[in-house]
Amino acid sequence: MTYVTHRLLGFGLLLAFSLCYMEWGPDQSAFVFEAQYQIFTGPAGGIDTFTHPIVVGALIGQVLLLVYALKSMPRPLIAWVGVVILSPVVLLILIGNMLSGNMRPVVSVLPFMALTAVLWRKGRGVLPHA
Repeated sequence: MTYVTHRLLGFGLLLAFSLCYMEWGPDQSAFVFEAQYQIFTGPAGGIDTFTHPIVVGALIGQVLLLVYALKSMPRPLIAWVGVVILSPVVLLILIGNMLSGNMRPVVSVLPFMALTAVLWRKGRGVLPHA
């Protein structure tokens, strides 16, 4: 992959993850970036908020994708680890809303899944086989 492709794919995955839409309860909804903003700036935040596995995992996954997007010759494994760390959050949004019948959040995870498929197709030959 070229340098521009790495950058676009890395930033695209970051943007697609940030725009995943969540709905819960009767009148509660947020994009992932809104939820992260509330976690990091809210008064209820404390050490317990930052040590929750979903918060830490999402932060680490996003940092890895940012490193992948900014490095000139990134290792594809960096992107894969970032995607694998972010995927449980995306799948939780997808499955939870599919079961409740909310289609807006289901549609919002499709760009992340599509870009993950592009990463899979572009990077197939560069990952070590087990």
